[in-house]
Amino acid sequence: MKRVFSVLLSVALLLSLIPVGAVEFSFSAEAATSGIYTYQITNFYTTITRVSTSASGHIAIPAELGNCPVTGIAKEAFSSCRNVTSVDIPDTVTVIGEDVFYNSGIYRNQSNWVDGLLYVDGCLVDAQTDLAGACTVREGTRLIAERVFSNCTALTAVTVADSVLRVGMQAFAECPALTAVTLGKGVEYIGYGAFRSCPVLKSLTVAAGNTTYRS
Repeated sequence: MKRVFSVLLSVALLLSLIPVGAVEFSFSAEAATSGIYTYQITNFYTTITRVSTSASGHIAIPAELGNCPVTGIAKEAFSSCRNVTSVDIPDTVTVIGEDVFYNSGIYRNQSNWVDGLLYVDGCLVDAQTDLAGACTVREGTRLIAERVFSNCTALTAVTVADSVLRVGMQAFAECPALTAVTLGKGVEYIGYGAFRSCPVLKSLTVAAGNTTYRS
């Protein structure tokens, strides 16, 4: 019994020496609703999973829901919100899923598209699949959503502005004609599989020295 107590005491002492930041906690909550938003909290970060189709006009996404920062907007969250005309996206958001605004009022308004690209509040959220030749992501863009350029079969080159901080998962995946990508010096993160299934990609220029790339 004394030996068991001694072992337990030793373990307790060792745990007391571990910095708090070194212990990883995981917390996941059931889907919750606040106003027009349905959201999920994971590890104390909030992802908006759905926006009510009753939403209309200008929408300002809150920086916090469920007492946690909003860091993600999930795939198709705003899809079919046909009466939404504009959206403010807080700087806390670091991940935007595929087709977030598909078939929404923003998506359906042709004046929101610039050279085949759809921007929402400084974020590149969609691209027309018939894009051909070279393409430039404009200055002032801070985030590229997941799978933005995927299946752009005639796209050959992309230049990303220095203002872009994050490139989403599989952003350039499945672009069979893509030969060159130039990323600006502001890029800090490139998501998983960003260049997957790009068989003729020969030139990838990353100007930033502190870029994290999840291959």
